[in-house]
Amino acid sequence: MKRKIANFFGAQSDFTKNVMRLAGSSTVAIAITLVSLPIITRIYSPEDFGQFQILLSTIGVLSVITSFRYEMAIVMPKGRNEASAVYTLALIFLILTTFLISLAFFFLGGAFLQLLNAEVLEPYLFLMCVAIFLAGLVQVLRYAITREKRFKELGSNQVIETASAQGMKISLGLLSPTFLSLFVSQVVGYILSIVLAVKYKQTNLSFSTRKLGWALKKYHRFILYNTPAVLLNTVALQLPVFMIARYFGPEFVGYYVLAIKLIEVPLKIVGNAISQVYFKQAADIFHSGPENLLRLYRRTVAKLALAMSLPTILVFVLAEPVVPYILGQNWSEVGSIMMFVVVWKFFEFINYPVSSTLTVINEQHIDLGLKLVFSLGLRFAALVLFNESQAEFLIALVASASFYYIIFNLVAYQRVKRRL
Repeated sequence: MKRKIANFFGAQSDFTKNVMRLAGSSTVAIAITLVSLPIITRIYSPEDFGQFQILLSTIGVLSVITSFRYEMAIVMPKGRNEASAVYTLALIFLILTTFLISLAFFFLGGAFLQLLNAEVLEPYLFLMCVAIFLAGLVQVLRYAITREKRFKELGSNQVIETASAQGMKISLGLLSPTFLSLFVSQVVGYILSIVLAVKYKQTNLSFSTRKLGWALKKYHRFILYNTPAVLLNTVALQLPVFMIARYFGPEFVGYYVLAIKLIEVPLKIVGNAISQVYFKQAADIFHSGPENLLRLYRRTVAKLALAMSLPTILVFVLAEPVVPYILGQNWSEVGSIMMFVVVWKFFEFINYPVSSTLTVINEQHIDLGLKLVFSLGLRFAALVLFNESQAEFLIALVASASFYYIIFNLVAYQRVKRRL
């Protein structure tokens, strides 16, 4: 896999070398996940997976805003002292927002779960708060590692999290095959990832009031624009889970989640590798001239589209007949769902690595507007209007999601081009 990526992007560039470092670890993480999935699906029921995903989707929505996206700003300063101030500020925000979320869950958590027809999960709201904090901390520490360009260590961190979580799901499932075993396993993965990340990172804490105030002021756009933008985007991505739970129940959530996972596992891990490297590379070369960023953007998008074409065709042709043999007959519906969502994932895979482009050129307000109108607004309207059947729901989801990614790439390209 390393050799293929090297040939794909051009073996001499730092971009390629760094992607290759992450891609080697990504290959291991992919193998672990894909090998363990057929075992896990024969232990847990679709309903268990559905209930687990409702919890996990809630954590995903809230954890991305716990640091008000100041974790992304860690890679921006040139000086180590400035980076330490941003890092400290991100951790302060993480603690404060987790506390506020915990209070909100105490008073409103039951009503939220009732809206999703998932009242059975109410006893685990406290555990959700712990997981939200841990997931947010993982992101802060990984960006601290990214700043140092320690991509090999970052890849190892991701492998450890994947391996520990998947292993725990199997071992705990053999003892007690419930959604709680799935959830506890995920939390253990977070903890191990944090322990290793603390060992790898080199950015330290800074409690200078002056430096913290400087960091807060200089990167205030991450609060004003990046935070609501990523919240809207994450809500849009998790919206199908919440609406499927409401309209069709946790069992169909389980089918949907596995369909997404089988497509995303190889794509998103590779996409994460490219995304981490692209963000750092784009931030560095933008200062040398917007034409360099435009060149990187065009090259990355074009080659990702080419790379994704064959997997899309294979999923569309093979998913329905092959999936029941892999996951078991209880999961046969997953293959049919994959044939719908692979179209959406084609456009998402192209968009994901370059989605930080508007942040790099300091036009987060454009990103926020696109997410509000096209990612969340259009998708919500489509799913509310078209849910008479599962097939109708999936078609509306795929069409609205694909349209957003097409629009985003067109707008991002034009905004960079205007800088020339």
